[in-house]
Amino acid sequence: MQKTAMTDSAKNLLALSIALGGLFVGSLFVDIGQLVIGRGFSQHAIRDHEVLEQDGQTWVAYADPKVALAVLTDTACVNCAPDESLIWLRRVIPTLSVSIVESGSEAGRALAERHGIVSVPAFIFGENITRTAFYAQATPLFRASDRDFLLDMEELGLPAGKYLRVPAVDDRSIVLGQKDAALKVVIYSDFQCSYCGGFHKNQLKKLLDTYGDRASFVFKAFPLEAHPKSPLFAAASFCAHEQGKYFDYASALFAKQRDLERRPNTKQELKNIAWMGRLDWKPFSDCIDQDRYQDQVRSEGDEARSLGLDAAPALFIGDRFFSGAVKYDLLQEAMDAALTPAE
Repeated sequence: MQKTAMTDSAKNLLALSIALGGLFVGSLFVDIGQLVIGRGFSQHAIRDHEVLEQDGQTWVAYADPKVALAVLTDTACVNCAPDESLIWLRRVIPTLSVSIVESGSEAGRALAERHGIVSVPAFIFGENITRTAFYAQATPLFRASDRDFLLDMEELGLPAGKYLRVPAVDDRSIVLGQKDAALKVVIYSDFQCSYCGGFHKNQLKKLLDTYGDRASFVFKAFPLEAHPKSPLFAAASFCAHEQGKYFDYASALFAKQRDLERRPNTKQELKNIAWMGRLDWKPFSDCIDQDRYQDQVRSEGDEARSLGLDAAPALFIGDRFFSGAVKYDLLQEAMDAALTPAE
C-alpha cells in the first residue's frame, strides 16, 4: 500500500509539473506569436514591462486603477465645452475613461436629478477615484454623491457654462420692465458691494432702458457674509418697491454706500433717504421697523448659494450666466441673441 501511495503522489507531482510547464510554454508561445503577427501583448509582457510600444503607440503602466468619468454637458453650448478641463484632468488622473452625457437627454436629466446638479459642465467620477493618488491629495475638491464623486467646480474657481435650473420668479419678486415677457433677466446684488454699485448705475440702467419693453428684469438680494449691513439695505429696497420706487431708491443706496457703512443709526439713515426721495415716509418707516422683508432677503440669498453663487453682482440672461461686473457690450450681445427667434 505504501508503494501505491508513493506512486500516486509521484503521478500528481508529474501532472502538476506538466501543467505548469504547459502554462509557461503556452505563455512563451503567446509572446512569440503576438510578436510575429504584431497583435497586442501577452500578460507576461505587460507584467514585466512598464512601457510598451507598438505601431507608433505607447502603453504605460500606472499604479492607479481605471476611473470612470461621466461629463454632463450641452454640446450646443459654447461655454459648456469640457475640452480644456479634460486636458488638465487627464494630466493628474491619466487612467480616466471618459463618456459624454448630453444634459438634455433622458440619461442626462436622470444624472442631474440624482446628483443635484444645477449647472454644466459637471464631472461625475466613479468610486475608483478614491483609490487614486490625486484624490488622496485633493479630497476637498470632490463631493460624494451616492456612490459617485462630483468635482467641485466652485472650489476650483471654474465658472458654470450653463445653468440647468434658473432662479425662481414669483409674486414676491421685484420685477421691472415687461413683467410678462418670456425672457427673464435675473440680477443678484449686494448693496455694500462697490462693483454692484457701478454695475447698477451703468450696465443695468442701460439694459433696462434699452430692453425694458421686451424683457423682465428681476432684482434679487444676495448679501455676502463680509457685508453685515447688506441684508438691512436690501430689505429697505423692498420697502421702496412697495411704492414703485425700487430702482431709484437702490440708486440712492449705492450712491451713499460709504456714508451708510459709517453711520451708527442705519435704519434712520435709510428712512432719511426715503424722505429725500419723496417716498411716503410713514409706510416706509413702518416697513423698516417691522423687518417686513427680512425673511425674503434671507430666502433669496439662500437661493443664490444653492445655485453655487459666491460673488456679486451675478446675472442670468435666460439660462446664460454672467459673473461679476460684465461689460455692457457682452450683455447686449447676449440680450440680442436671446431675443432673436430661432431659425
